[in-house]
Amino acid sequence: TEDCPYIHFFDHGIVKLAKSMKPAPVIRVNAVWMERDVKVSCDVADTEEKKRAGLQSYPILAKERGLYFPYPGYHDVSFHQGSVSYPLDILFLRDNSISKIERNTKVGSKDVWNCKNCDGVIEVNGGFCDENEIETGDRIILFAFSRKDEEDFKYERASLNLVREIL
Repeated sequence: TEDCPYIHFFDHGIVKLAKSMKPAPVIRVNAVWMERDVKVSCDVADTEEKKRAGLQSYPILAKERGLYFPYPGYHDVSFHQGSVSYPLDILFLRDNSISKIERNTKVGSKDVWNCKNCDGVIEVNGGFCDENEIETGDRIILFAFSRKDEEDFKYERASLNLVREIL
């Protein structure tokens, strides 16, 4: 985790760190590919309860959206389709790169997909990896956002719009 300057892991989840700021709970992570123009905005499954539920509580998943599962250190992980009503691509991460991909899982499948020594997993819509030519070994950067970051962004956008209207 020391290699990733944007996210710090704790047992109860992840928090965003910035110099001279108190840690703030992360509500969203953007995964940005280093070698291509691809980005996924992810909600964060940072507790055991959220990890168990996964995308089963999402009736749909918008394009370029996903769910990020952080694993402090390195963990052997197992994922399954559960009751998710749409196919998934599952990206297993280690050290800011994709170590394994499960493509287009089948709805209703009882299969279990495992990966050793992961420090994160991203689930996206099935077909995302083929559509964006995502491959094992691709390097990504994770940018974490807190609720305050989102509020600040909305305020700054509203202020800018107000200035544009005046001009």
